[in-house]
Amino acid sequence: MRFKDKPSLETHKRSHAATEEERKPFVCQVCDERFARTAGLRMHKRSHAATDAGRKPFACDYEGCDKRFKDKPDLVSHKRSHAATEEERKPFACDYEGCDKRYRQRGALNVHKRSHAATEEERKPFVCDNEGCGMRFGSADGLTKHKRHHVAI
Repeated sequence: MRFKDKPSLETHKRSHAATEEERKPFVCQVCDERFARTAGLRMHKRSHAATDAGRKPFACDYEGCDKRFKDKPDLVSHKRSHAATEEERKPFACDYEGCDKRYRQRGALNVHKRSHAATEEERKPFVCDNEGCGMRFGSADGLTKHKRHHVAI
């Protein structure tokens, strides 16, 4: 498995830890909620802000829209709702012949594309490597949640 940077690798390594304290070492000083990444803790801290602007610092600049968001990707996704055409609202199109599905987010398109796969191996590319298991999953998140059951046993 490859990682884009060292923090991503470190977060991944922690995901295999046995305890929540090891998997989520970053703790909110206000409410003791735990996080796997400092970015998650930073976003969470906004929930303790006194004002809506503090909790949701990213504001839509479309005329007449007063919506605010906690992070920039949510704002970018929302701005597509103001777009004039379907192609602008949902810029990620399936390139499978005969399929006209479109999505607002690339991840949703990638999940959809697996539905066109011919084999279970292609539809569910994430495989549990725990001895004797071999269960397959359509997402890395599903596999990660599954693997925690092996640790708990």
